[in-house]
Amino acid sequence: MKKFIFKLSTYLGLLALLSVVVFVVSLLLVPLDKDYGAYKIYAKKKSLIKENGNSRLSVILGGSSVRFGVDTKILNSSDTEYYNFGMYAGYGIEPYMYVLRDLKSEVDEIIIMFEDDLYFKSTNVGTFQKFHFLKENKNYFYYDPLALIYAYDYLWYQSQLLFNKVRHKELSTPYYENIVHLTDEYGNLVLDTLDHIPDFTVYRSRVYNNEKMFDYDLLDFITSLAEEGNVRLKMTFVPIFCDEYEEKSVRERREFIKSKYNSIDWIEHNSIYTNKMKFFNSRYHLNSNERRKFSTQFNSKIK
Repeated sequence: MKKFIFKLSTYLGLLALLSVVVFVVSLLLVPLDKDYGAYKIYAKKKSLIKENGNSRLSVILGGSSVRFGVDTKILNSSDTEYYNFGMYAGYGIEPYMYVLRDLKSEVDEIIIMFEDDLYFKSTNVGTFQKFHFLKENKNYFYYDPLALIYAYDYLWYQSQLLFNKVRHKELSTPYYENIVHLTDEYGNLVLDTLDHIPDFTVYRSRVYNNEKMFDYDLLDFITSLAEEGNVRLKMTFVPIFCDEYEEKSVRERREFIKSKYNSIDWIEHNSIYTNKMKFFNSRYHLNSNERRKFSTQFNSKIK
């Protein structure tokens, strides 16, 4: 029995060591694949925009929280048409910066409605940003060793991508198909989500609310874009569920973000929820009924 345990421990130890070596080598040598699919989603969304001489064109830009939380048909009026450019925060911030650069001369207004995590250099925003952030901030491992585990997601994705490229087949996921194809003429979700799934898991955010983790590159980029004056920029927060233990930290985090972006116009509205029954599968995804309610409330704030 002791020999078996020793052999098993040795085997697992060697496997763990090999995994770490492979990961570290990959972290240093594997190039970043910036064609995450985000740009394809953006191209689809952009193709929906139609010039209308009588109306201003406004885009609401954000992650899946915008996708599931906003119905721009409720916002549309005789003088402004709103388009839903909700994508997926897991793609990281770079695709959104690309969209902002590309759209600045195409529309009259962009309302930035990012998930809180995107304002920080966090490994909490999906496989792509995790790996990108870790490659550029390797000392991150010193104060968050678990980042080693998170970034394995990216390598798994890359292996699938490479395999499919060899087979000349595009890597596709149900989420991608849903987010691209199931939209109305303004980019809104066309399928009703479930009323609620009360047992969904609320993850504890790994965002660090301090100067070290704040993304000042993004701040400089958005501030410069606003100063150029080619497009009117506004910012606002996404609807978010938090329990009673987290509500204070969420409010503090959002006040911190607003204090940094104090030169941008902010749209104030009720965005913090303490009733998870209003969400259908995560802390950022409102169910259909609440999406309509939120959009009606938000509509009164943007006029």
